[in-house]
Amino acid sequence: NRGIIYYNADDYSKALADLNVAIRIMPSDAELYYIRGKVYYMLDNYNNAIADYKKAIALGLEYEEVHQSLQDAYKRAKKH
Repeated sequence: NRGIIYYNADDYSKALADLNVAIRIMPSDAELYYIRGKVYYMLDNYNNAIADYKKAIALGLEYEEVHQSLQDAYKRAKKH
């Protein structure tokens, strides 16, 4: 997915645009929600990051990294 490539290149606006398209095409792909959550986090949009991390978990992505990202986003959201 090009969105992941853009994310890894720190081009978050392009990553977000491509991930939005990918999620419309594959709405049950938990990994896409997780990566988009990471993009939102990097853009300081913690509420959307939280929503996407929760969606990734609900779709079965149960990695420790996902849960840690969710906790981090909650902490950041409380500070803003």
